[in-house]
Amino acid sequence: DVPGLAHFCEHMLFLASVKYPVEQDYDAFLKRHGGFSNAFTADSHTNFYFEVLPESLREALDRFAQFFIAPLFSVGGVAREMHAVDSEHAKNLQSDAWRLWQLGRSLAAAGHPHNHFGTGSLQTLNRTGVHSELMRWYGDHYLSHTMTLAIVGAEDLDTLQSYAADLFSAVPRSHPPPSGAAAAPPPPPVAPSASLFATAPAAFLVRPVRSLELLRIMWSLPPVESEYRSRPLRLVSRLLGGESAGSLRSAL
Repeated sequence: DVPGLAHFCEHMLFLASVKYPVEQDYDAFLKRHGGFSNAFTADSHTNFYFEVLPESLREALDRFAQFFIAPLFSVGGVAREMHAVDSEHAKNLQSDAWRLWQLGRSLAAAGHPHNHFGTGSLQTLNRTGVHSELMRWYGDHYLSHTMTLAIVGAEDLDTLQSYAADLFSAVPRSHPPPSGAAAAPPPPPVAPSASLFATAPAAFLVRPVRSLELLRIMWSLPPVESEYRSRPLRLVSRLLGGESAGSLRSAL
């Protein structure tokens, strides 16, 4: 395991591709045409998004599609971009919200997917073989059948659909393993009823960076991804966090 590898891969995809080999061409194109881009890596997925002026949408999508068709993982780019990831980690160290989030991760039971360091740093990434590990991660996870694409534009639906078909149909369903890379071991199974926390109930006192007083209560709940239509956690959040008259928060 390479802590932060998924986040590092996200960073690397912005650099260059076989079709557009000049580093940072994607971001430069968006800036020239009134747009911007960003991305984030969460526990279970990575999300990429951008905006651009309507007349430049197809060209921007062409550049974006190359993230998932033929990115360039140059050795020099890998060496430089891990410093960008390390800078992001250094910034996070002064964020109370991030520190609390990472504390929660460290308290998760050993072997649970939540128990990991997701950002990455030079300490975790600057290691022998990280280039092959990066390419293996990309090959294992960036596949057409595991992706979802949404395009919003001023064009009619038939035109937008043609953009998706023309530009993204080359995203592969599988990648050949990189030369010299060992096969990735399967992740250990996690029982649906497995508790998130190694020890519960438990209480922890944290000294903040800023002047801050905060109470955070966490529960370990079963997975609810399949209940996306009813969104039960949103209902619980409204019950606990609603501020209307008669709510729990108003009473407190």
